[in-house]
Amino acid sequence: MRKTMCTLVNAITISLGLSVVVALDDLPQGFPRCHRSDPELEKCLLEATETVRPYMITGVPNFLPSIQNFSIPQVVLQDGNEVLNYRAQFNNVTLYGLKTTNSKNIALTIKI
Repeated sequence: MRKTMCTLVNAITISLGLSVVVALDDLPQGFPRCHRSDPELEKCLLEATETVRPYMITGVPNFLPSIQNFSIPQVVLQDGNEVLNYRAQFNNVTLYGLKTTNSKNIALTIKI
């Protein structure tokens, strides 16, 4: 379960960074841009996530919430196979210490 929670925390951190880098057309000055057509997209996203991390810690008003004491209304973890299955649901989750996390790699599949 600890490994699953660590993976969840990293996924949330990376997702926040990616949403800033990829989704917005009008990024603040200093925010990197990654394009889906980039052959090294994963590398670009990893570097971009690390670049925007300081902004993620403090937040940017009307643009990006702070990840300090980041609250999530509900988290559902589910995994399994034919022998063992589990499902865990957590409500009103607050994550602490996200400013000390780091991302080592990003693997993604883009579906259009």
